Amino acid sequence: MAHRAGVTRSAVNYHFPTKRALYQKVMEASCAAVVAPAVREAVKERTLAQQVSVFIDVAGRAAAQDRLAAAFLCTSAAECATWPDLRDPEHDPLATVRAFLTRAVRAAEQRGELGGTDLGPLVQLLVAMLCGIWFYVGFLGTEHGRAITSTIRQLLTGRLPTLTEVQRSALA
Repeated sequence: MAHRAGVTRSAVNYHFPTKRALYQKVMEASCAAVVAPAVREAVKERTLAQQVSVFIDVAGRAAAQDRLAAAFLCTSAAECATWPDLRDPEHDPLATVRAFLTRAVRAAEQRGELGGTDLGPLVQLLVAMLCGIWFYVGFLGTEHGRAITSTIRQLLTGRLPTLTEVQRSALA
């Protein structure tokens, strides 16, 4: 692996005395490249649907530029669940996304966007959805990224067309 990165193994060992230190540095870099910019942009939006859509869009573009980071974020979530000592509390992508979504969902509830919705399961659903999108982008590509973002925005705003509406528009 060091050879592919263009450095010697001893240089890697000098900068990262343990595999855990190297792993956590990659986690930090992946979060900085994909998660942090998405949160920064998403919090500027006014509605939950806009925030989630912008998060997906920004994270998707960052992941498309660095598919290895997206793939690492996917696999690290599973690895940290299996080996919790790998988790770096300061750079935990799932904790960061969960905190962002919790704030966004609570704010949406205060604005009246959510009528009687149980917030905990909604946050977990959105976390799972975003993890699925990271998986898709990281391993399968981004050919349909904009369409996914648009469809999620429609879903979150209750504007997803019904099958009948789709059939009517096809006949027109």
